[in-house]
Amino acid sequence: MYVAPEVLTGNYNEKCDEWSTGVIMYTLLTGYPPFQAKNQNPREILQVIKTGIYSKDIDEYQVLSADAKDLISNLLTLDPEKRISADKAVQHPWFTKNQAKENKNLTTEKKNIVENLQKFRGERKIQLAIFYFFAHYLTLEEEKEKMMEMFRIMDKDSNGVLSRAEIANSLKQNKHISMIKAEKMANEIMTYGDINKNDNLDYSEFVAATVQKEKLLSVKKIKSIFDMFDKVNLKKERKIN
Repeated sequence: MYVAPEVLTGNYNEKCDEWSTGVIMYTLLTGYPPFQAKNQNPREILQVIKTGIYSKDIDEYQVLSADAKDLISNLLTLDPEKRISADKAVQHPWFTKNQAKENKNLTTEKKNIVENLQKFRGERKIQLAIFYFFAHYLTLEEEKEKMMEMFRIMDKDSNGVLSRAEIANSLKQNKHISMIKAEKMANEIMTYGDINKNDNLDYSEFVAATVQKEKLLSVKKIKSIFDMFDKVNLKKERKIN
C-alpha cells in the first residue's frame, strides 16, 4: 500500500519516499489507506496505485484542512519530477502554521516545567515512590501531552530518556541559573529522580519530577487514590471470608 508507482516499473529515485510519506500522512489523518480495491486484493490495489488516483470522497478526507489536502496532493503526485521534495514538504504551510502555534503554547509550558525541575529535591524513597504513583495515575491527559512534548524537546538525541547533560542544558536556559548550578541541580535531580537507577530519567520519572505537586496532591485526589486501594483491600477481604 505504500509503494510508489515508479517503483513498480523499477525506475525510481529518492522521490519514492515522498510518495510513501504521503500515503502514511493520508492514512494517519483519515484512518484509511488512500488506495483501495474491492476485497483489498493486492494486485488490484497495485493497479489503482499505478493510476495515482487516491480516494477523496470519504468523509474523513473531506473534513481535512485545505493545507493538509494540498500537502497530500503534492506528496501523491504521480510524476516524480513534479512531486514535492522532502525539503519543500517540511516548509509547507501545514507544518509551519501548526509549528508556530505549538511554539507559542510551549513557551509557557517550558518555563513551568523548567521551574519545577529547579524546585525538585529528593524526598525519602517511600515518599518519592508514592508521588511517582500519584503522578502516573492522577495527571490529566492534557498535562501529560504537554509534558510529553517538553520531554521530546529536551531529549535531543531522541533515545527516549533524559541524560544529565540534557537536563542541565534545559536548566541553563533559565537566565538566573549558571552553568555550574545547572549541572549541580541536574545531578541532584538524577540522584533522587532516577528511580530505577539507570543514570537516565525515563518519561514516567520525568513526570514525577516536573508535575506541580501542589496541584496534584489535593485532598480530593489523595482521597481518590485512598478509595482505589480501599476497594482493592475490600475485595481481598471478601475473598478471604
